[in-house]
Amino acid sequence: MSDPGNRTAGGKRIAILMTSLGLLATLFSGLASGQDRIRAGTITIQRQHRFASQGAVDWGKMTDVKGNESLKIDVVFKINRSNERVRIYELDKATAEYKYNLGGKAGMKGDKGVIESGSPKYEGSANKKLSPSDGTMTLYLDLLKQTYTISGKVMLKDVPLTGKNKFLMDIGGVIRHEEEDKYDEKQDVNEEIEIEGKFKPEDKGVLKGNRNLISDEIKPFFDALKSLIGGETGGTISWDIRVPMLEVHWYDENANDYRDITAPKKPERQTAGKKIKLWGKVVPDSLKAENPKWTLQGKYIKKFEATRDKGEVKPLENGDFEKEKLDFFWVDKGENLKVTFSAEVEKEKLQAQANFSVERPSVEVEIKAPASFIPGSVDGTWELLYGDLSQTGREMRDTKVDPPGDIQWVQIHEVAETLVGHPITQWAGLSYRTSGKGLDGPYPYVKNGLFRDTPGIPSAYQLSSRQADMKFQTFLMYRPKSKQDDSEWVPIKVVSWSFGGIIEFDETTKAWKVVRSWPGNPQEPKAVDTTVYPAWTMNGDNFPWFEKKGSGNWTPTPRPPGIK
Repeated sequence: MSDPGNRTAGGKRIAILMTSLGLLATLFSGLASGQDRIRAGTITIQRQHRFASQGAVDWGKMTDVKGNESLKIDVVFKINRSNERVRIYELDKATAEYKYNLGGKAGMKGDKGVIESGSPKYEGSANKKLSPSDGTMTLYLDLLKQTYTISGKVMLKDVPLTGKNKFLMDIGGVIRHEEEDKYDEKQDVNEEIEIEGKFKPEDKGVLKGNRNLISDEIKPFFDALKSLIGGETGGTISWDIRVPMLEVHWYDENANDYRDITAPKKPERQTAGKKIKLWGKVVPDSLKAENPKWTLQGKYIKKFEATRDKGEVKPLENGDFEKEKLDFFWVDKGENLKVTFSAEVEKEKLQAQANFSVERPSVEVEIKAPASFIPGSVDGTWELLYGDLSQTGREMRDTKVDPPGDIQWVQIHEVAETLVGHPITQWAGLSYRTSGKGLDGPYPYVKNGLFRDTPGIPSAYQLSSRQADMKFQTFLMYRPKSKQDDSEWVPIKVVSWSFGGIIEFDETTKAWKVVRSWPGNPQEPKAVDTTVYPAWTMNGDNFPWFEKKGSGNWTPTPRPPGIK
């Protein structure tokens, strides 16, 4: 870079060559595709000068020159796709702009004081588009090692400058005064910048910073110059290189904030049922993601909605995947489940990826069943019971839950019943039946406690016989603890069991008897792992009833009065 105000006694220009300017950073992004060129940003050099030279008193020369210079280089990168693992940006073109503004005082100092000869002023500028031979710079993005490096150089050479000045001086030589605005000087600018290094994680997307121009290697020279002629020079090189990229951020409830988890060395570990909140973030923030899209691995849901009358899983819809933020719940376990966010940024297709490992809780269940089916009187009504009056029917309890969380039991039952009216009652010639599949009792059946159910087939004075077939699916569901209280229930175990039988009124003994029951003995089922949610559209209390007179057709009817 030409410096009209900085000259040695021999008229030689002081050249500052910046080499090995170290920058530190680490950067990650997904593979690039799409457009081959991106506008990367700028590199700017700012210099400030002050040279004060005082000669011997008997000679009496003095100068005092100060000012500033700037070199701004705008760079555009093209993408090299030769390596699928490393994203490479190579310098495509650059535009350089150089400006300087220097001025000061010069004069003679003698016994009668100071005689100022004039006020020199230097102004100039130049612009040049650098050819490929003028600049080489490459940014390397290692997708596996998360390392971002930059290396190369940008050169500004043989750029003609025209400077208009009122006074030109050569330090240590003859002071020459020219009349105002009559002197033109043409200079050539030659500057070479070499940059290489690695970047810190916090500089991702915008590689931004600055550094003093006077490195440790050349500082002794300027110290000597200052002591010799009173000259001082300083300045900074600053860089603002923008590299569009995407990141996957996950809401960490321990930090109460989103944090970057893009392609970590180890996957984030989560428990099924924990709310996963993802944010596909564009870096730098000034850029916008177009056509965002998420892809997920594993088994997941949007949410589980349940009431006494309806229970269903709400899946993620297409529109949910096409937003920058996505919330969902994993249901099943899985190792290294990938979440991928893709979008277009400044017409370039980008993607970022993160990994999760999902675990399901370890739950142990203890199941008890009665030894036999024995009829007995319950509140004055004879019934065929699942067990007997001294027993508690079907019992289930969780004995160990790891990691700790809430437990609830939800039971689905499928029922088919037929009732035949007694000939000497108002139900003579009538038959009733009901069937259906739905929720058994309330939702949930039990929460954080012992599950107990003792189904039965009760008698009634209006009946001569009754037959029932009942099938049960009892679900143990788990919800992990959460600081935000936003976890979801997930199915962990299911127990399948059944009970049925036929009872009739014996006209000889005038008492109810068991014709048959099934299975022959109470089952000893096991709690089986499951990821299938219980689903229902009706509560068992609302199963439809039908009535038939004699050999006629079945017609809908309200639930018969007085029937348990």
